[in-house]
Amino acid sequence: MKTILIIDPNLNLLEVLCHALEMEKYEAIGYSGHELELIKLIQNIAPSLILINLTLPSDKSIEWCGRMKSLYPNLPIIAMSCDESILKKKNRWLFDGNIGKPFDLASFYNLIEAY
Repeated sequence: MKTILIIDPNLNLLEVLCHALEMEKYEAIGYSGHELELIKLIQNIAPSLILINLTLPSDKSIEWCGRMKSLYPNLPIIAMSCDESILKKKNRWLFDGNIGKPFDLASFYNLIEAY
């Protein structure tokens, strides 16, 4: 079973995304804490994929992506944002894929399956 870590400050959205992924037989873990705890969590659960909201605020989320990529270069990261300009930033090399909000579940599942 693929384990997916979702990083988002919105607890309601985390709950919905976790439920949507669990319906498709993924193990989904939501996270809205601090970076130091995040690194420990990644070490403990060894996710197959990370979904991150790029509006954490965006500077913090870009910083987190860089840190995760430096520690786990082969761990895919998918960026989520309702702001298309964030997804097109020059720092986009920090994530492997992206999806704009709002998105439909079919597109979401297709993107997850690609990783």
